[in-house]
Amino acid sequence: MSVHSIRKKLNCILLIDDDPATNFLHKLIIEQARIAHEIRIVYNGQEAMDYLTRQNEYQDADDELYPLPDLMFLDINMPVMDGWEFLDAYEEAFLDLPKATVICMLSTALPKNVESRLKEKSIPVTNFIEKPLRKDRLLQIMEKFFPERFEKA
Repeated sequence: MSVHSIRKKLNCILLIDDDPATNFLHKLIIEQARIAHEIRIVYNGQEAMDYLTRQNEYQDADDELYPLPDLMFLDINMPVMDGWEFLDAYEEAFLDLPKATVICMLSTALPKNVESRLKEKSIPVTNFIEKPLRKDRLLQIMEKFFPERFEKA
């Protein structure tokens, strides 16, 4: 990977994971990389849908305090609504909207059927990443999906 510096940070990254320790670590890595103005955390797919559709506790949310994400890191195995169920709900809720948000799925192990399951979705899941997220992997994602935000160092 070539050496770049961030010219323009992402507005918001949404972490969707039920493990507080994982969220703490991933938030720390994102903060150290200085790639986003805001990092928001939800603990399952249902909370993520509430956040994105401004339902329940986010019904009166201020868009400046709770901005829509440019990038989401989505765990697969979660209670209430897992990653696959979230993708189904997201696909249905945002069917008519442009797919501007980049979604990267996270897991401790790569499921055997992940490729075929992702092909069934009209929502583009751009990457599958094994946990934990690392800074070098995060910067590769940024460089690949948000190249306009980088400048040569």
